[in-house]
Amino acid sequence: MREKGSMPEVVIYTAVVEGFCKAQQFDGAVRKMQGSDIIPNAFSYGVLIRGICHGKRLENVLEFCMEILEDEHSPNLANLVMFVGLVDGFCEEKSLEEVQNMIKK
Repeated sequence: MREKGSMPEVVIYTAVVEGFCKAQQFDGAVRKMQGSDIIPNAFSYGVLIRGICHGKRLENVLEFCMEILEDEHSPNLANLVMFVGLVDGFCEEKSLEEVQNMIKK
């Protein structure tokens, strides 16, 4: 598909990141996200955030949420749901103070 140009690169890239997450290879997913020449879009970030949330790697998820905000991806419903998921994950795993600090960030 890549050779025929029938699918945008970011779609293929996002599918690969999702595959790493489904295989619980979170470090591989992060490396793919950070080491690619392809600029992730909000959906790409969302796939990674959801995958890492399922792996209970909340600090990594917080970093990527901050990247989304810094890259000025406009919030959409999917991203807002993911941010809520991040808060829920922090509430389950962290202290109240850590949750409050994360929200302030």
